[in-house]
Amino acid sequence: MVRIIDYHEYVPRRKALGPGFSNTNLKVMEPILHKNIDTFNLKVKTELEEKGKIEIYYWLELAITNILGVCYGKDFGLIDIGGHDDFIKSLFTALFTYTARGKTPFIGLVEYLLSYIPHSELQWLINSNNRLTARGLEYVTSRFKPERWENPTKAMETALMPFGGLSRLCPAKNLAMMKLRLIAAKVVKECGDMTPADSCTDESLGFEELTALLPKTHKCEFQRKLPVPMAAR
Repeated sequence: MVRIIDYHEYVPRRKALGPGFSNTNLKVMEPILHKNIDTFNLKVKTELEEKGKIEIYYWLELAITNILGVCYGKDFGLIDIGGHDDFIKSLFTALFTYTARGKTPFIGLVEYLLSYIPHSELQWLINSNNRLTARGLEYVTSRFKPERWENPTKAMETALMPFGGLSRLCPAKNLAMMKLRLIAAKVVKECGDMTPADSCTDESLGFEELTALLPKTHKCEFQRKLPVPMAAR
């Protein structure tokens, strides 16, 4: 479904998968989510007690992937084995490949056509005036400016579609939101005595976009909170 472009080919598949992820059906799956998140929290507590630090991104990825087992009718058991098995590695490889192909379906045609455009003429077209380059001189799109979102316009809100939109809405959106809420609530409640480690900097946690937003280093370490000195209280 990731790379299906034809609307008429996409619709029957979307209708077949959609009901399984409705809020009504997700109530049946909720105990499975609780079980996996409890296992994740237990692993976090164990790692913190034994090592004083945990690479939480790695274990969180295993927990979330494990929960996706409900889509395949099985428990992958990734937290128990402490890593990805061959099936999950193959699944992720296919997912990244098909996502890239879906986003750039005509990349082969574009490369073919561009190979016949003389570079000197293309450069002349771009640099003939500042019609194309002026906007790029004014804005640095990679710079994070949170004040942009203090008073978002309707167009800005419409442009943000992490789960797609309209007929292309992700079938598993409800499952994803349920995972996020349960993981956040349970981790804060049961593992509230940890804090980001010194290795977690603004640079290391910068985002890169693949099929999801991921930290650039693919790491996020947490450690136990240090006791507050008596003089500082």
